[in-house]
Amino acid sequence: MSRSEIMGKTPRELFPIQAAELIEKRDRQLLERKQQLEAIVDTVDNPVRGRRTIAVRRLQIGGPDRESHLFVSMVEDRTGQTEVAAQTGVAA
Repeated sequence: MSRSEIMGKTPRELFPIQAAELIEKRDRQLLERKQQLEAIVDTVDNPVRGRRTIAVRRLQIGGPDRESHLFVSMVEDRTGQTEVAAQTGVAA
């Protein structure tokens, strides 16, 4: 999807229900912790590319009233890395 198709959309508008629920769960965890130091690795179903292994690093930026929040997410597709690591016996 293009950036213009994604911006301003909720997970439920962009992903199948199972993936959207996982994203919402991760949002709640981030709100509770205030920070995320380690990447979270999950398996998701991409409607175009199929099942993918992703690593997500997220940053929470609070609004001035502390009630509004912005989450910045950086998603790395590690699907190929996990397959190579399994074949060579090296941890990804």
